[in-house]
Amino acid sequence: MATQYIQGVQNIYINETMCISSESVTVKEPVTLYQFAESNLGPLANVKKWTKEPGTLGVTLVFYSGFDYNGIFSDNEVFEVTVNLRSGDTITAHSCILAEAPNYDLQNGTVEVSFQTMNMDMDLTTI
Repeated sequence: MATQYIQGVQNIYINETMCISSESVTVKEPVTLYQFAESNLGPLANVKKWTKEPGTLGVTLVFYSGFDYNGIFSDNEVFEVTVNLRSGDTITAHSCILAEAPNYDLQNGTVEVSFQTMNMDMDLTTI
């Protein structure tokens, strides 16, 4: 089977602007983590505490002539990021913030960007 036609990233949209990707995308969904609460005597049997961990979406974009990568990241505080996969599946991260400053690799002509969000939709019906 020709899996190269159904695997990988087709395109990425950041704030409705299509960006070319090197197909390097990492995703971690937002999740609620539970732990047992503790007292002076140790863990409490039926008492839990929770923390909400933000999700992350990391992408590697490829430079191309005429596109202002610096502007798209410095002129915006909040991002809507959509990743369309070749399989037809979609990952959409809403109200993202930058997790760290974009990392530019001038030799390879790429920029690595990592976003954080508490709201992510993953339509992964074919995976």
